[in-house]
Amino acid sequence: MKPFDQSEVSRRFKQLPEAVQDVGLSDALQAAFTQSVLNTGLVGEKAIECSQQITLVLVGLSHTEDLEDYVKNDLKFDEAKASAFMSTLRTGVIGPMRQALVTALEQKNTADVPIPVSDAPAVVKSTTVDTNKSIDAVPEEPVTPVAPFDPYHENL
Repeated sequence: MKPFDQSEVSRRFKQLPEAVQDVGLSDALQAAFTQSVLNTGLVGEKAIECSQQITLVLVGLSHTEDLEDYVKNDLKFDEAKASAFMSTLRTGVIGPMRQALVTALEQKNTADVPIPVSDAPAVVKSTTVDTNKSIDAVPEEPVTPVAPFDPYHENL
């Protein structure tokens, strides 16, 4: 179990793109979050602790693997119950947040992508006035493809 620090969670949440924050605060996600925890049968401190661990995953302070270990080892869920709980979280809670984050990062990356050389205007040879030597304005270099990004390891 990872320690839960409300100020760190709040700070990290505020760093998320606004669209991701909106999804995190949406009624649908909050209802799915609450229902997922209630369906486990956890009450009191264990329900709060479980909610905190899920929250750590949602803001990127923990990984889903850590949450799964917590569910199996600390909450002592059997394999079937743990699998069902994690599946519910992945589809109803973690999935929508992840999708919003991926979309926000794709939009950010699209805005920051330079024009590839192949899409740039045609390069013409020019002659310098001083030396009358022909030069290429832009050397022809292969374009390296942009690597895919990982939304859980991108700097926010």
